[in-house]
Amino acid sequence: MDSKIKFKTQMLIKFLRLNFPISRLKFKNKFKRGIVYFGTHYFLSDKFDLNTISDLLFELLSTIFEFDTELTKSIVIDYMFCL
Repeated sequence: MDSKIKFKTQMLIKFLRLNFPISRLKFKNKFKRGIVYFGTHYFLSDKFDLNTISDLLFELLSTIFEFDTELTKSIVIDYMFCL
């Protein structure tokens, strides 16, 4: 992997981990894994929420960092599924 791509990947992952950590959120007396995005809870077990939060995170990252879209999409997917 190119060193610039590796650096960009690490920077985006660190940004996501610090600002949008995957945590346990309470839902109907149970805890589910999810992400809080500007006060709204999105659960990773719900397919609609998963698609919504991945789109929101992709849009946010591409607006802030302006990296390659394929790189940004792969990082968002890796972040949500590989933790």
